Parts: sequence; C-alpha cells; structure tokens
Amino acid sequence: MLEVNPPELLSFCKTPSRPSPTETLTLTNKSDRHVAFKVKTTEPKSYGVKPSTGTLRPNETGTVTITLTNLGENRKNHRFMVQAHAVQQGQVVSREDWASFKKESIEEQRLNVNLEESMDANSASAQKDFSGSAENSSRGQESTETRPSSAQKDFSGNAENSSNAPGWNGQEPADLQCKYDDTLKWFNSIKREYRKLQDRCDAAIAAQGAAAARAAAMKGESLDVQVAKASEAAKQAAEYYGVDANQAADAAARRAKEHPSDGKADAAAGGSYSLLTLLFVALIAALIPRLAHLG
Repeated sequence: MLEVNPPELLSFCKTPSRPSPTETLTLTNKSDRHVAFKVKTTEPKSYGVKPSTGTLRPNETGTVTITLTNLGENRKNHRFMVQAHAVQQGQVVSREDWASFKKESIEEQRLNVNLEESMDANSASAQKDFSGSAENSSRGQESTETRPSSAQKDFSGNAENSSNAPGWNGQEPADLQCKYDDTLKWFNSIKREYRKLQDRCDAAIAAQGAAAARAAAMKGESLDVQVAKASEAAKQAAEYYGVDANQAADAAARRAKEHPSDGKADAAAGGSYSLLTLLFVALIAALIPRLAHLG
C-alpha cells in the first residue's frame, strides 16, 4: 500500500555543529484507498518523529521528519517500522483503532539505522594529545588533562563553540559531507518522483491521441485524418500538462501511422455485441409465457 523512501536504511551523522541530525521519510500511497500510517521505533527516547501518525489519500505523498535527539546507551538496537492500514475516507484512526486492527491486515516495513559521530579538528587534536607522545609522555599527559573535557563540551552541541569551529562558515568537512549526503538523498528522491509524474503524463497524452484516432477510424475516416486528429488531441493534452506539445503531437502521429485503428473491426465488434443483446432479449421474451404457465 505504501512506498517508503528510503526503503531500508536511515542514516544519522552527529557532529559538534549538528548535534541533532534529521532524516526524512517519504511515504506514498500506491493504492486506490485511503491509508493510515504509523511510524514506530525501538528507541522512542532517542528520536523525535513528526508526524508519527497520519492518513494519506490515494496517490498522495507525505513526509515524516525524524530527528536524533539522544544516542542512548544501546546504539545497536536502533530500528524503525512503518505500519500501514487501509481505512475509510474521513476516518480518524486512534490508538485504540490501531490496537483493534488484525495483525494480518497491517502492512509493515522495517528500516535499520546507521549512526555516525564525527569530531571537529579541535577534538581530534585533543584526542591525539591525550594519547601521549613517546618522546615526552609526561608533558603530553599534563597538557591534555583538560582537553578531553573541552572536546566533550564541543561535541555536546554548544552553539557558541560549534559556530567558531574552523572550516567553511564554521562547518567541519565531516559536517559538510553529512549535509551533502542529505542533499543528495533529497535530490534523488525528487528526481524519482519527477520521472513517475513524467511517465503518467506521457501515458495520459498517448491515451488521448489513441482515443481520437480510434474515434476517427470508427467513423470511416482515412488514415491521414486519423493521424491528424491523434496529433491534435495529443497536442491539446500536452499543453494541459505543461509539456512539449509539438513533441507529443509528433509522437502521437507516429503511433497512429504505425498502429492504425481498424474502424471496421471496432464497428463489427459493436454490432456483434448489439446482436447478442437482441438475441438475449428475444430469449427472455420467449421464456416468460412458459414460466408464467408453469406457475
């Protein structure tokens, strides 16, 4: 019922200047019914999910924003699950409703979580100094007694410290990489949705052209007229959808030439259906007196 994107993995990269990274779930209702959804996690104290529940109309797409607020102690147990259930139009689904749904009627999709932590240059330097030097271990230990706590303070997400961190506009390369990855995911998601919409438009335009050519064929009009009407219908549909009208008209004309509609066959098929209808009516009319006589 629901198409979930990303479908399998959520990635969160925590840095000093980005202590609460976010990830976006895109949910698309692929069915012809209204679908209620619910997003659950094994670590509810570590994430903020907005919205965690909702309802999508047929072919509607919605987004869920997930924010990492606390890594927690058990980092290997972070998982999410998206549940979906068909509902009536206008139905408000409560917590009690979800509990009453039969388990086999609920669609579930599970997602794993990838957690990453990146330190800035100051933190890395502090860790290196803290490890000590073979040549001057005593001085190394002495000079780094306070640096780990400073690095920890930076990692906790202090706004002043993170804004003064080195890099482009106060951002570390690791942080910029995380933002680049998020932007790339968003771009790929938009590109997939665009391709789907483009395919739907192409199919609708082709159907309009084919219908016009078929109608002309059933009237006994020539192939040239069929091609012209298919081209004009496709052009009007393309203008409605805001795509290249000339290209759509050429494609419709080409399809009408390559696959001409057989108007006589269509008319014969219609005549056959009409004849069968008349025979059926005559049969019923003949049986009614006999049934009345038996009664």
